[in-house]
Amino acid sequence: MTTLTETLTEPEKQELRALDTPAGRFSRRLVEEHGVMKSATMVTSGITLFSIVSCLIVYEIIGLDYFAAPISIIMPILIPIVTGFPSILVTHRLVSAMLVRERQGLRQQEALQMIAEEAARQRRKAERSNQATSDFLASMSHELRTPLNAIIGGAEMIRKQSLGPVGDTRYVQTAEDMALGGAHLLRMINDILDLAKLERGARVFQIEAIATSEIIETAVRILRAEAEQHQIAIIIEKNTVDPMIDCDDQAMRQVMLNLLSNAIKFSPPQSTIHLYATQDTNGGAGIHVRDEGVGIPIDRHSDVFEAFTQVDDVRTRSRQGTGLGLALVRSMVEQQGGRVLLTSAPGEGSTFSLAFPPAAKV
Repeated sequence: MTTLTETLTEPEKQELRALDTPAGRFSRRLVEEHGVMKSATMVTSGITLFSIVSCLIVYEIIGLDYFAAPISIIMPILIPIVTGFPSILVTHRLVSAMLVRERQGLRQQEALQMIAEEAARQRRKAERSNQATSDFLASMSHELRTPLNAIIGGAEMIRKQSLGPVGDTRYVQTAEDMALGGAHLLRMINDILDLAKLERGARVFQIEAIATSEIIETAVRILRAEAEQHQIAIIIEKNTVDPMIDCDDQAMRQVMLNLLSNAIKFSPPQSTIHLYATQDTNGGAGIHVRDEGVGIPIDRHSDVFEAFTQVDDVRTRSRQGTGLGLALVRSMVEQQGGRVLLTSAPGEGSTFSLAFPPAAKV
């Protein structure tokens, strides 16, 4: 923390150094114990007494009859009082003012220290709260996944009639609805578990150099059928460069699936999603996903990356979501050394870009 001396100007530092002399320390002690006027009177009285005694000694040495010349007695008394008292009074007032400023500075320093300690305490409390929340979500996600997988498996068995005909076909439709709902809930739980791991720093990334074309093509291969079901075309724009990215293969696959799934979710039928890679002059790589959806207002750009946040109206979406996908994207990319950028405006679609530093040369 900054000390009081560091906050003073140069003239104030010179005044403070003057107080650090023997005379300065003596004046400071007198002012602290007796106040300005009393201390100045005491010093002046001492000087006057010394003046009188000195003059009497000198008069005795030179043989001056000071009783015959009263002025010789009056002058040693008047001169210290007339000339010394005003200057001593001013000096002690300056000392007093300096002491007041020093005490104010110390009180301010103590107040700042208390504020800093309170801020640190609140930060630790918030960190503990976040940790507790993440641990709770992780624990609950694990506890929910096991019975949910059993429900999904049982519903699939009924839907496929694995153990024999169920009779009424309505049971089959109900089982299919159960399986679809359970799968959706399981995806949400998995997203919560992944986000909790990222927030705790428990996600371990296996970094390796991967070509951007491979990352893009893998995601498109998995989600192309889903896009076609919604009458949405996916185009991979070919470039002359195919930059490498230092990243975790599984994590980047999840990132791209989330971005592409998000683009499909917000794209209208008969529209096109474009994916392409770029490389900047420094060798950094970028992956871009551009859709032709409704777009996002500029003042809501930061909101889309917050967990459980949905910035759109439910009527503008072709499918529902949990609001966790983009939060996972940002956390995963940033923990691998990259950045997520958004370019969008209402009616102009959205472009999500992943920017990574140059890959390490092998």
